[in-house]
Amino acid sequence: MGKIRQHKRKLDEAIICYEEVLNLEPENQEALGGLGDAYAAKKEYEKAIEYYEKTQNSGKIIECYEAIINLNTNIAGPWLGLANEYSKEKQWNTFKKIVEGL
Repeated sequence: MGKIRQHKRKLDEAIICYEEVLNLEPENQEALGGLGDAYAAKKEYEKAIEYYEKTQNSGKIIECYEAIINLNTNIAGPWLGLANEYSKEKQWNTFKKIVEGL
């Protein structure tokens, strides 16, 4: 149900559906990822990252940090989070560029 509501851009309803699943199955990866996607679609990137971390989806976490940085490049926190994700992915050249830019 969450995916259907999300597809219809009824994001708040989708979030409720995913949360209901997590009440029954707290480790349900589809619901955790769905919550991440719904919050990212709402541009609530910090919340999206929380759920993407639970699914260990570095690609989606990187996308969220990049979106936050695009909104304000002067905040160090998202840059550090982005560097951390690239280090987890062993993308050392990108990690080095980010750290050197701080």
